Amino acid sequence: MSPPTSDLFSVKTIPGAGRGIIANCEISKDTTVLNSEPPVAHVLFREYRKEVCAQCFLYDRGHHRPNIEEIDQRWKKAQGEADEHVRSRSDTSNALNDPGRKQAKRAVASSIDSDILGYLLSGILYHDQQPDRWREAVLTLAMHDEPYSTTHDLEAHCNSFAQLSSIMPVSLLRTCTVQICRALAAVSSHNAFGIRSGGEDGEEYMGYGVYPSASCFNHSCHPNVAKQRVGNVWRFWVTEDVRQEDELCISYLGGDEKDLNVRQRRGHLQEVWGFVCECARCQREAKASQDGG
Repeated sequence: MSPPTSDLFSVKTIPGAGRGIIANCEISKDTTVLNSEPPVAHVLFREYRKEVCAQCFLYDRGHHRPNIEEIDQRWKKAQGEADEHVRSRSDTSNALNDPGRKQAKRAVASSIDSDILGYLLSGILYHDQQPDRWREAVLTLAMHDEPYSTTHDLEAHCNSFAQLSSIMPVSLLRTCTVQICRALAAVSSHNAFGIRSGGEDGEEYMGYGVYPSASCFNHSCHPNVAKQRVGNVWRFWVTEDVRQEDELCISYLGGDEKDLNVRQRRGHLQEVWGFVCECARCQREAKASQDGG
């Protein structure tokens, strides 16, 4: 999927911020600028699955972070486990003492994280049904090389991949790969939108999804674009009159930016999204703080 196109805006390279959305003309307040596509991958957390529609999302009511070397090694091990599962499904012998088979069985027997399984499965199915669109949509997004917050998180993703490999129909095994599962994890870190009950700041956090076109919006602590989930897609509109060449920005903080100071906002954005915010508001407040001693 190519970047979103519109008479109202263009997607351009922003120094220090990757891609961003720039107004092609003056845009009046309350104008809708984008309606996103459905997500290319998503998950509804287990505790909400009996209460939330899987299609439209209607709701009825201090650890070690693995580095890239550790991630590569663990996924290499997961590939071996998955390969062993595929071989064992076509091998009628009882090689019970084979070390590789024992290791693979341990991965499948490990605790199941149904949320990660569901997220990876949704992305795998999307890739199987629309491989060209998946590549255009997902592989053009910003990737986080170290998306796992803890070693446990990495283990859960790798075990989920091995578990899927053990049960996936043979026709889907070409799509259930380490490369695809790693890409899904890498894009979720910076490009996922939360699925909440009600509005953006709804108290029930029910899951998340990756929306490629919506991921072109950069963050500002004084955003000029608001968003609202409508079923399984997102609507974005400008909250003030926008001038030509202004960047269209949303808030990644879900409204919390209104009550946080610059140190708190920057700290949260650095921790979760991995960047130090240099929006006009942060620069202004940081300078005022320095000038005030």
